[in-house]
Amino acid sequence: MKNILIGPIMDGNAGGIDRYILNLYERTSSDEIQFDFFTNKISESLQKTLATQNASLFEIADLKHPFRQYADFKRLFRTRKYDTAYFNFSTALGFLGPMAAKKCGVPKIVIHSHTTDCDIANPYKRKLMTFLHAVCRKILYRFGTEFYACSKEAGLWMFPCAIVEGGHFSVVKNAIQLERFVFNAEIRAKVRKELQLEDAYVVGHIGNFVYQKNHSFLLQSFQKLCDSVPNAKLLLVGDGPLYQAVQDSATQMGLKDGILFLGRKTNANDYLQAMDVFAFPSNFEGLGIVAVEAQAAGLPCVCSDRVPSEAAVTEQCCFLPIDTADSVQLWADKLVALQGIVRKDMSDVITASGYNIRQQDFQHLV
Repeated sequence: MKNILIGPIMDGNAGGIDRYILNLYERTSSDEIQFDFFTNKISESLQKTLATQNASLFEIADLKHPFRQYADFKRLFRTRKYDTAYFNFSTALGFLGPMAAKKCGVPKIVIHSHTTDCDIANPYKRKLMTFLHAVCRKILYRFGTEFYACSKEAGLWMFPCAIVEGGHFSVVKNAIQLERFVFNAEIRAKVRKELQLEDAYVVGHIGNFVYQKNHSFLLQSFQKLCDSVPNAKLLLVGDGPLYQAVQDSATQMGLKDGILFLGRKTNANDYLQAMDVFAFPSNFEGLGIVAVEAQAAGLPCVCSDRVPSEAAVTEQCCFLPIDTADSVQLWADKLVALQGIVRKDMSDVITASGYNIRQQDFQHLV
């Protein structure tokens, strides 16, 4: 029996890292592998779900309490005797977990990078956290035995170049459950009718309302688009700390009637069907798995030039700047030009690009 600890996970629905962890778990779980998970705050619903599958969820102190976090990890590693400790990080400040794993003699310590910057709206705090990340980055790799990232850029954000170019580093593609996203005309018609969007040109976005996703730029581009396309609508799926602020901005810009704020949805894939184009103006991304999902649904995608090039798995994905004087106009012009694109089944393209989870081998990762 192989014992594996993996995390951090939030509630199982919080974003890309949660999805990746649960996908890996589902694809590798067996009678010969025992998974446990760690989190900074117990989600009772997730804990109950995992318990039915004979998996445990342990609470570890967050980064605000570093000494307690280190002690929590040491206690867990000494008690449970794991063969693999698998850490999924957005910042190198999480080095205490891998350090504790090495101190306690865990044989395989995986460090997996999922992003390329710090998701903090305040520029001064972001600068401070980026500095602290750079400091911790110089020691984090010393505690790992295997190093993964969702893109090469994400690898270089977390690890020294020598690690990324070495034999213990791998890009692990965030594969998707392809059959959930393949274009479906019936679902499209149903959702558009429910939302009263039958005659609209629907620009869509799915993502947490955080600095990373750059909703403010999306609102500006949509406002400019409306000058040329009066029947344009903006469909926003997700929630987060900036949710109310974005709603307030939409009202101040006179856009509220043209935007549907749907909140978090467990069936976000259905809303991809209702869209006509997917807009992804992120300030940064490790990869941008939702862009891959959108392409799997046959949508043209307009991404910022801060999104890694690996996100373009079909010919219907393009990259535009978000920080030049004419960026907003460029985005609006592109969105106008993409009207009338015929949706296709992109299953073969997605599979050939390595993003079909049913074709991916996870066993060697753990």
